[in-house]
Amino acid sequence: MKEEQVNSCRCFDDVGITDNIMFSTVFQENSELCRNLLESILGFEIEKLTYLEREKAVNPVYDGKGIRLDILARATGKVYNVEMQNRRIDNIPKRSRFYQAELDVMLLGKGEYYSEIPDSFEIFICGFDLFGEGQYVERFKKLNLRNYKELGDGTESIFVNTAGTEGTINPELKEFIDYINDPKIVEKLDNGNWIKQVDDKVRFKRSNGEWRHGYMMFESMMQDKYHEGLKEGKAEGMAEVKAEGKAEERSLLCKIFKLSRDGLSYSDIAKQVDIPENEIKSILG
Repeated sequence: MKEEQVNSCRCFDDVGITDNIMFSTVFQENSELCRNLLESILGFEIEKLTYLEREKAVNPVYDGKGIRLDILARATGKVYNVEMQNRRIDNIPKRSRFYQAELDVMLLGKGEYYSEIPDSFEIFICGFDLFGEGQYVERFKKLNLRNYKELGDGTESIFVNTAGTEGTINPELKEFIDYINDPKIVEKLDNGNWIKQVDDKVRFKRSNGEWRHGYMMFESMMQDKYHEGLKEGKAEGMAEVKAEGKAEERSLLCKIFKLSRDGLSYSDIAKQVDIPENEIKSILG
């Protein structure tokens, strides 16, 4: 085996829940685990989730920027968007605002009243201290600056800081944060613990040859694009590849594998995703 193949396998074996595609796959495919995650963050019980999509594309305006969501979960009267954020960037609060606006447009059907827009929760799980306060969780709502009464628009932005050390959080969320920081803690957990179940799903995905192949194909494509951009000296293009391009490529691979599992032929998949059939064959092996 070539050295680069050995390195690729070693890197893949280290892929954990903080990886965006792993995060979205595990929680999108397991609604109970997703509900456990949401309840641990929000601190209230959630009824059975009725709607889940992984990395859903939201483009309410045909020529607009659009967004791509890691997890979009829905229950009666409420919608939850959860994002795993590993890179430290300064525009996360405004990104939260933009996501909220795009979701509102998507959720309000034509002819519906504004009162029918569900309450929404934008949740960012950050691998760094975004606000520099050391708090595990920071929650934001719109308030009247005179008397601090809530506006009541039904929106809330929540930021989980996995590098936090301050504040009171429930034990389930603390276990999840500890797991993010050190996956080996599962060795001390009971089999029925939901964090242990999350880790079992992660390990299963890493051992799944089809999923692993798609992941490694994606990483290879991203490395090629990165080096191509480096060679041409296009710094702006490289930044786009590492940020937006990564999510879009992963979403495309997820869609290809889903269509394959649904029994579609190479030619039908090629039509669905608008790429050549020979590339579909290469990806699916």
